Amino acid sequence: MHDLGRLVSVTATYALCIALLKRVLTFIAQRYLAKVPCKTKVHHAVPTTTIALQESIRPLHAFDYKIVPPVKYRPFETKRHVAMGITKSAKEDWIRIDQGYLDRINIRRQLLESTPEVCMGNSERSNPAIRELYEEILLDLLPKRYPTIYRITGDLFCNLVTGSRHHIPTALSDHRAMLRRLIENVEEDFWFMVPCEHGEFKLQGFAACFPQGLLPAAKVGMTVSEIHAPIPGYDGRLKKGVNRCFERMERGQSVARVNDQVVNSM
Repeated sequence: MHDLGRLVSVTATYALCIALLKRVLTFIAQRYLAKVPCKTKVHHAVPTTTIALQESIRPLHAFDYKIVPPVKYRPFETKRHVAMGITKSAKEDWIRIDQGYLDRINIRRQLLESTPEVCMGNSERSNPAIRELYEEILLDLLPKRYPTIYRITGDLFCNLVTGSRHHIPTALSDHRAMLRRLIENVEEDFWFMVPCEHGEFKLQGFAACFPQGLLPAAKVGMTVSEIHAPIPGYDGRLKKGVNRCFERMERGQSVARVNDQVVNSM
């Protein structure tokens, strides 16, 4: 009986230890799973309009573009190897405006009127991205960030510097109209890269008045690697870095990089 009692006691203690260990492991697993996003694929219906990114934008209520000097992207960094130079960026810094704004916008509008087929292009695959960009830039970012320049009054988008205005519902019904309004109101050029079946991204649309030595329409349908083929050494480390950057991009994420280029004006 004495040995049986010891056996029962040991068995009970062992069972208690197992139970405690099980609870500890369950607790750890629950904490871990709470931090790891579920990888189960869930298919949602695509909404007719895009959802605005939930990121706070600080308004510049007293902003006067006439006295703002251009951003100086210096000093230049020197590295022993070629790198993309990717940095994190905030949505409020997507569009920057300085004292040269009106002059450059006027040039863009002239180019758009004289050569629209050179300045903008779209396709069925890029149309959803074009609408999303129009909504994010013109309907959300600009009126919030620069209320002294851009204003939405009812169904009208108004540019207080150029004096232009356009009917928002009309623009939303035509993807080329949305590209036109982007070109007429901001200085940035836009390139719409869409995932393709080979795991790379293809150029499927653009709004570009200053494309830096290339004809955008001639590049439509080309992958990132094909567009960059003339760059010496691109097929090595740089190509892998570019593809990896595209693959890791997520909705709501914003990154930036600076490109320096020597332009021959002759």
